[in-house]
Amino acid sequence: MQLKEEMSSSTSTLHFPSKLIIQLVDDKSRNSLSRIAVTLTLHASKKNDYHLGPPLSNSEGKIVIAKNWVNEAVDHLRNTFLMDYASTMEECSSHVHINVMSLEEIDKAVSAMKLYGIEKGSKEIAHSVSDLSKANNKIYQPQEVLINLNKPDEVFREIEVELKQST
Repeated sequence: MQLKEEMSSSTSTLHFPSKLIIQLVDDKSRNSLSRIAVTLTLHASKKNDYHLGPPLSNSEGKIVIAKNWVNEAVDHLRNTFLMDYASTMEECSSHVHINVMSLEEIDKAVSAMKLYGIEKGSKEIAHSVSDLSKANNKIYQPQEVLINLNKPDEVFREIEVELKQST
């Protein structure tokens, strides 16, 4: 809990742009990477953080995350699991994590989705079990990227993430 207090006191309020685009590329060839699964973590000021599953990267290696989708996912979790979540999207830290999932994380996500009967996804998970089974993550090393979304007037943000091939 102390880490959460330190993080929230040292960061500003989340200002999620209308669209956040994550461009995934191979670090050597610079080719765009399709079918890569990531998670998006919003650090809440109260109770638990939000871990969201945006869609897999498209054929151009892009994952487009709309502010409306994030806001609806946070509201859904907050209103469905009252004891676990309290913060609104705007009350989250401006520091957001993008995590390129490992094979183990994908296996855990698939098991959890099956356990909870959400094989086709849900409000906070935009991919299905079928999508995850086709993910190309095994070719690349897991990676975590921290981005700061603290600009109130930002409408559009694109970030590039270079992935290293697994050895």
